[in-house]
Amino acid sequence: MLNTLFGWYARQNLSCKFDTIIFTESIAPNTTGYAVTITSAKEGSDKKDKLTGHNFIITDIYSVCTTGIVDAKVLPDNDASSKFYMQVYQPISRKLQIPLLLMSDIVIEFDNNEAHFNNLYLSFGGFWINENRMPDFTMLAELIPKAIGNIDLQTLGILSVLEATATSQGISPPEGGWLGAAVGVPSRYKEFCKRKEVK
Repeated sequence: MLNTLFGWYARQNLSCKFDTIIFTESIAPNTTGYAVTITSAKEGSDKKDKLTGHNFIITDIYSVCTTGIVDAKVLPDNDASSKFYMQVYQPISRKLQIPLLLMSDIVIEFDNNEAHFNNLYLSFGGFWINENRMPDFTMLAELIPKAIGNIDLQTLGILSVLEATATSQGISPPEGGWLGAAVGVPSRYKEFCKRKEVK
């Protein structure tokens, strides 16, 4: 639900548009360093043009190669400092815990170390956002962890007040502490459950 609400907010208030960058390649046998860019993707020229004035934020990756195994080196914005490696073989879908930001391009270098052609499908799902809206998006991304942190602090504060109140009234904490106490089940309920099980 949180993802749905976040996506709806991004679409309605930040004018984000969800999209997928799709590559379908046939890699020749014993080939290394076969490189493609975003222009090689489906409708790649249009997506390359859109990166002028927009950023693309990648949130998930899907890959499959039905004929063998292909190694891939992915370089967002052709930046070696942010590169990562993956193998393309059986169908795999990955949700990225840390999204990838594309500002100008994406370069992928494939290695096919097998003695036959390998056909692969590789897609990057995510959304477009205008460069001018990036500060708003960054601020939105910061709100959720800050809100969770504030809830933790408020809960801790309330617990401290309740503990102090209980102490002032002469009430001792349970053996496991206020947060470690197990919920007690009256014995009559236990006996009732046993009788129900026998029947």
